[in-house]
Amino acid sequence: MLKPTRPAVRALAFVFVALLAITGVAGVAGATVWTPETDPVTELDGAPVSVAVAQSGGSWSVDAEGVVATSGAAEHFGDLEGVDLAAPIVDIAATPTDRGYVLAAADGGVFAFGDAVFHGSAAPYGPVSPIVGIALTPGGYWLAAADGGIFSFGDAQFYGSGATYELAAPIVDIAASDTAAGYLLLGSDGGILTFGDARFAGSLAHASDETAVSIAEVGDGYWVLNESGLIETVGDTPAAPQPNIEVPAFATGIAVSDSGKIAVSVSPAAPRVAEMTPAEAFVASLPPERVAIWDALAHCESTSRWDINTGNGFYGGIQFTLSSWRAVGGTGYPHEHSREEQIYRGELLLEIQGWRAWPGCTRKLGLR
Repeated sequence: MLKPTRPAVRALAFVFVALLAITGVAGVAGATVWTPETDPVTELDGAPVSVAVAQSGGSWSVDAEGVVATSGAAEHFGDLEGVDLAAPIVDIAATPTDRGYVLAAADGGVFAFGDAVFHGSAAPYGPVSPIVGIALTPGGYWLAAADGGIFSFGDAQFYGSGATYELAAPIVDIAASDTAAGYLLLGSDGGILTFGDARFAGSLAHASDETAVSIAEVGDGYWVLNESGLIETVGDTPAAPQPNIEVPAFATGIAVSDSGKIAVSVSPAAPRVAEMTPAEAFVASLPPERVAIWDALAHCESTSRWDINTGNGFYGGIQFTLSSWRAVGGTGYPHEHSREEQIYRGELLLEIQGWRAWPGCTRKLGLR
């Protein structure tokens, strides 16, 4: 019987937290989360994918399975440990009270803890492209997708989307303006799009060979975090302190409080977004056990022939019907797309129909 299981190996991960006055922070070997006070806290089973900073000091970090770790004054209000998620968690955002946080999943799922309020999810809509980030407003939030699409919930207003542009690189993060009446989108090439009252202070596109991963608004500009851990300054804003990352790792997220406290999450195995399509990055972020289930399903459905089209009305490795493929945002025919694209669309279909979308093989594999 094939069932998703938690990874058996505990990955090494660090979260660096610094004040504006600090010029650099070094990691401590063997710790999974580190603060300037060298206070080790809850370990993550997986590498952190994002971080949120507490106004009172400390931070929350989250891994792809929704396990939340805390540092400093940040309190733990719950997480998704042990929950069978339909898609990996990609981002975390804290409420301004420091009494809660919201997690966003790649399929548009949203999970609220503490005093955070659930206002809705994009999962029922089947986003055409994976969700990459969430930004909060006083009574709502925006979800951003890799193709620049924006989903608005609660009091969050829609001010436009990057999906109308011919993007040179996928979107990797979203940040709210300081008034929460606009937002910024960051591309993996450092390109920045602004909407609503968010100020455009410039862009790093074509100015850096680094892959951008996260953005935070600071003053009249913003800080852009690159995968190497370098924090680049754009616009009229103070230079950022640079974390001294002493292990082979990729930075994954940056958050800055109103008082200037910084949190940076670092993973030893973050996917290189610039070298992947959104679907490839999505599959790379899934637990290996989850990917193995899709491969087993494809072996049962099509003897692992992802490009199969026999003319019987079923296509590709996991035998989509054309109507099911189109219902989850697929274009063309399933067998014309990569294994990763088919797995991503499969995850979206699973969210809608469950394993009954593949009735025979999922029974054989013990999935239902």
